[in-house]
Amino acid sequence: MAAKAAPSYLEHTRDTDGPELWCVPSIELGSATPNTFYGVTMASGQFNATDENGIDGAIEYEPSVGAPDAGGFLFPPGPTTLTVTVRDVCGNPSTCEILIINTRLGGTS
Repeated sequence: MAAKAAPSYLEHTRDTDGPELWCVPSIELGSATPNTFYGVTMASGQFNATDENGIDGAIEYEPSVGAPDAGGFLFPPGPTTLTVTVRDVCGNPSTCEILIINTRLGGTS
């Protein structure tokens, strides 16, 4: 009689954890204009995200004030909190905050 092969099992686990996300605490901008354009990106090293299942690539940026522009934001003089949200391929989010400080006080120089 032939020996039976041991059954094989696949282990499935549900991913409920967001990516590991790291952000610099703050970025100080000097500017010759009252509003400063600045692009915060993962490639520039201001934040980094990793996940064992992968990052979906859709990164969300939400400034407390400021106007979005292609590839960045116009930050007014003073401090602005920028919330960065990254999701893994399972849709689990992680967020961090970066304080953007535009040192331009407004007016003319």
